[in-house]
Amino acid sequence: MKRKSWFREFTVAVIAIATLIAFQNCSGAGFKSNSTNSNSANSVGPALGPTSGPTPSPGPTPTPAPTASGALTGLHVVMGTGGNPGYLENGANQIIQLHGADRAGSEWSCLYGATFNDHTDQTSIDAMKSWHINAVRIPLNEDCWLGINGVQYGGAQYQSALKAYVDQLTLNGLAVILDLHWAAPGTEQANGQLGMADADHAITFWSQVAAAYASQGASDTSPNSMVIFDLFNEPFITDWNCWLNGGTCAVDYNNANYKVAGMAQLYNDVRNAGAQNVVIMGGLGYSSDFSKWVTEVSSISGANNIAASWHIYSNNANYNNFQYSCPNQWNNFSGNCPSALQTAEQANIPAVIAGGYPFVVGETEVSYEGYSSLLTWWKSQLDWFDSQQQSYVAWNWNTVAPPELITNFDGTPTESGQVYKDHLAKFWVWSPSSNRPVT
Repeated sequence: MKRKSWFREFTVAVIAIATLIAFQNCSGAGFKSNSTNSNSANSVGPALGPTSGPTPSPGPTPTPAPTASGALTGLHVVMGTGGNPGYLENGANQIIQLHGADRAGSEWSCLYGATFNDHTDQTSIDAMKSWHINAVRIPLNEDCWLGINGVQYGGAQYQSALKAYVDQLTLNGLAVILDLHWAAPGTEQANGQLGMADADHAITFWSQVAAAYASQGASDTSPNSMVIFDLFNEPFITDWNCWLNGGTCAVDYNNANYKVAGMAQLYNDVRNAGAQNVVIMGGLGYSSDFSKWVTEVSSISGANNIAASWHIYSNNANYNNFQYSCPNQWNNFSGNCPSALQTAEQANIPAVIAGGYPFVVGETEVSYEGYSSLLTWWKSQLDWFDSQQQSYVAWNWNTVAPPELITNFDGTPTESGQVYKDHLAKFWVWSPSSNRPVT
């Protein structure tokens, strides 16, 4: 989740506790948020400006081709050449573009009640399919996976519940992104976002997760070949060497130093577990700064099947030192949004494209409801992703943890959710006979 302040962490925890209690007394009903859609209701916290520096020129824009209609097994990365981005392909060598939703809840529900997440049944999946969603990103909690630090629903229970949900999603033809979302070092409970993955638990977490969902790559036709690994949700450290190599270079919730597991370590843990799945890595600045991403990733020995994981919301959409910045609480909701290309340039995404890597937008949405300029910006951003043949996942298919796409798990959209639903309808038609998306 983007830009969470301590207050937002606290709010999510309170909502989670209340909704879990309510869940014990209801069946099939969507959780309802007590918040209203005021200007600040969907705030996602303060945006941190991306690292300054020269902005690379964007590479040539490829002519968009229709998204392939093939199955999503055998997912792998094909590197781009000549200044064009790479892209995802399936095992039949068809270009694949994922259009998905984040499914929050599994990062916190296990802490406060005896549940993995709510609304993981076929009815909820059918609602997502009715939007023509073809991928789901699942935020995970390392303590719950490992069953440590006093979680209420962890270890084998959590792992079994996750497997059941992943199996159901892939059976329905949807790709899955498993994301290490909440983490904490030592005996601290993982109840929020950490600056970077901890060496105490994240190494074991990814070794086990990779072994459980290992794909053998392009030739694999098993459901595991539809699973992508997002190594760490939103790094907000400021040191690229720490990001890549780890070390005692970050502070925890108590402002105490802890040992970081760098991206190179986590990547090697995945590959050493025998998993050739696509791996995605967020940059600095809450996955909004890719100024040195290509250089660092390219230095990993034998690195392959990697994509960038970019998180972009309207409240961190700016350009040229905030000369253009979407309306938000820090400019009294009076700003002017940058163009889609300017937004990408500020995050140094053109450098990723020029390096031949694909990117997957792991989270995107408008940060506030009720502003038409934000919706206009988001529409243009989604169109730009399509023009680059890149994948994206919108936050959040839930009725808590704003910004939300839905007001009810039957798929009733919010105002911004309707924009996303309408956008996806332009590209996908679901085939009942094959249970697959087709163009």
